[in-house]
Amino acid sequence: METKIKKGEAPNQRIQELLINNFKWMIAAAVLIIFVLGYFLFLQPRYDDIVNQKNDLASEKTELSSLENELLQLNSSKESYKSLDSATIDKINSILPDSKNKDDLPALFENIALKNGLLLTSINVNPQIAGEAGGNAEETINSIQSGNGEIGKIRISLQVFGTDYANLKKFLIALENNLRLLDVNKIDFSPATKKTTIDLVTYYLQK
Repeated sequence: METKIKKGEAPNQRIQELLINNFKWMIAAAVLIIFVLGYFLFLQPRYDDIVNQKNDLASEKTELSSLENELLQLNSSKESYKSLDSATIDKINSILPDSKNKDDLPALFENIALKNGLLLTSINVNPQIAGEAGGNAEETINSIQSGNGEIGKIRISLQVFGTDYANLKKFLIALENNLRLLDVNKIDFSPATKKTTIDLVTYYLQK
């Protein structure tokens, strides 16, 4: 008596045999897939978090070290300033006065002019318009840290008589070498009349 194979029974049997023969490889593939997914879904983000925290900690330590060094420098500067004699302190104060008193400015420029063979014929002193650009001296004062005030500006326009190229050059060098911070913004030199008009800016510490 012949056994009849039902329709669809042979293919099912082949599939079962295929699964049985490759079962271990299928398990290995499943484990590998789970491992890869677990790495990218859990391990990699956690690893990135640890690396970022480590970098942030290193950055904070660097910033803290920088602040500590700055504090040491400030304390050192403070002690150095305390050790200065009164004459040196007066020179420092003359670089950036703590007052916008304009009375001393005409005498200052008249003295510089006379020392260079010139005559100060006029001077106009006014507070500078806020936001008006300065020059090298302004770059210097911008680096000054003051907890008690801000930097003020005074605009000055002066005229000197008796100028030629040589003594005008000497006068400008004298202005540059003067202890008080000055920025020359404009020079109007007239060789025919021997007159020169100079616009400049000086600074003071506002309290």
